[in-house]
Amino acid sequence: MRKSVLILVLMFMCFSQITPVKAELEAEVTINTDYINVREGPGLEFPLVKKIYRGEVYPVVSENNQWIEIMLGSSTTGWVAEWLIARGADPADAKALSMISGNGVQIRSGPGKDQQPVGKLANGTAVEVIGQKDEWLEIKAEGLTGWISSVYVEQPAAAQETGQIITNNTTVYSDSSDSSTVLGKVHKRGVSIVSKTKKWVEISYPNGSGWVESRHILSDSSPLAEVTASSLIVHKKAELDSKKVGTVKKGQMFAVIAEENNMVKIQLSSKKSGWIPLWFVKRNHVRVKKEDIEKVKHSEIVILHTGTALRNAANVDAKVVLRPKQGEQFPVLSIKNNWYQVKLPNGKKAYAAGWIVEINGEVKQIKKTGYEAYLQNKLIVLDPGHGGKDQGTAGLHGTLEKDVTLRTVRLVADKLEASGAKVILTRNLDTHLDLNDRVRISHLHAADAFISFHYDSTIDQVTSGITTYYYHDFQEPLAANIQEALSQDTQAKNRGSRFGDYHVLRENRRMAALLELGYMSNPTEERTINNNHYQETIANAIYTGLAKYFKEH
Repeated sequence: MRKSVLILVLMFMCFSQITPVKAELEAEVTINTDYINVREGPGLEFPLVKKIYRGEVYPVVSENNQWIEIMLGSSTTGWVAEWLIARGADPADAKALSMISGNGVQIRSGPGKDQQPVGKLANGTAVEVIGQKDEWLEIKAEGLTGWISSVYVEQPAAAQETGQIITNNTTVYSDSSDSSTVLGKVHKRGVSIVSKTKKWVEISYPNGSGWVESRHILSDSSPLAEVTASSLIVHKKAELDSKKVGTVKKGQMFAVIAEENNMVKIQLSSKKSGWIPLWFVKRNHVRVKKEDIEKVKHSEIVILHTGTALRNAANVDAKVVLRPKQGEQFPVLSIKNNWYQVKLPNGKKAYAAGWIVEINGEVKQIKKTGYEAYLQNKLIVLDPGHGGKDQGTAGLHGTLEKDVTLRTVRLVADKLEASGAKVILTRNLDTHLDLNDRVRISHLHAADAFISFHYDSTIDQVTSGITTYYYHDFQEPLAANIQEALSQDTQAKNRGSRFGDYHVLRENRRMAALLELGYMSNPTEERTINNNHYQETIANAIYTGLAKYFKEH
């Protein structure tokens, strides 16, 4: 027994002597492969967080057993394998990595087959070459240092331009022609660019290279913008009320040409460009400054209005996870797309729109000069038509007006609140409310705007479209702005803004409009009304119409 214990002690001492000493942390690291995986913890068993790409630079937070924790966005962190990065911030100084081209390749203690084996490496393992003697290479990989035959090592080519495949299922051809052999498909990811023609790009591909059409790839030399809204209008100028030149959808990526007035100019095609709001864009490859990290560490957001939405992602369409009270404070973890990521009391993370909270600390106070500036602090009453025993109209497929009006109102409310508006709902449940009570709520709160939501019906099944009503002349500008935005953003028939003798308008002394957002008596339009994309589109349009009204008045 004593002998066994002694052997175990000696083995422990030996292993402790060859364990690498933790190096003093470097300020930054550079990614020097096409892309690498970032994980939640220091090991391959942890879930994947995201991919990061060649040439990107990240500050170091800590190290743990051949893994490095890096700062992804102010204070958002993740872990990368030490053997896949280079120390230092200059991509030009990054150590190029080689690849193992055989299975079970022996690592030896010295340059020769007669030297003692110290480990094995699998095919495709990235290694750093640190020395050479004759046909043997000294390498570092996965915490090991040793020698392997150069026969089993693929040396890296000279530094290449890199890019992003921006569409899934992109076809890779054997030559720069769609009539050439199809090699396979690639999804959205980083790639190395070998060469270019006007319409084609040659990329690195297994066992050589392949060609993709240039419209499917963007060079990393250009900043990229990813659309975060479900649907977004592209404008001719850097103004939200300028002419529409196109529409983009969530997840699409475009090259950024310019920025102006909180809008970004994107390249839609080789001959077409336009402007979209900055707050609906996620920009890739943003380098984090160390001084910004220090400021974030010592800052908190302060809630200005009870009920402010904290969401599970940095966009106005994301799920609300908490509605805190006025004066509550939350530590800031990072900044993302003009949103603060904060830590909740339960340890979870959430996002607050930067322009509707106050900052206590050194981190920058986010201010918006786009539509949020016109909506901030406005008190808006949203009135979901019908409710309870009053179901309103019913569609042929069973849709009830009282249900869909509440659905639409909740979407609009979230967007308005995220812009700093104070929103009051006349009802938030399936309850009956008298028309006089709806008007009374508008007067009680001195609403800056009162919007009543409805869906239309008629005796035939072909009438369709959207109408906005007003009663008093002073209410007409609000109705006109909302109707204009709805007609621009949707494919629905534009029935215009017009006079309507409705109680909630006639008896209302505040700025008010009543919306008929489609005909449920039309089976086709009823299906459209129930579509998530349509609901998001009309919610965005109503938001835009309100903002335009407040901008002008």
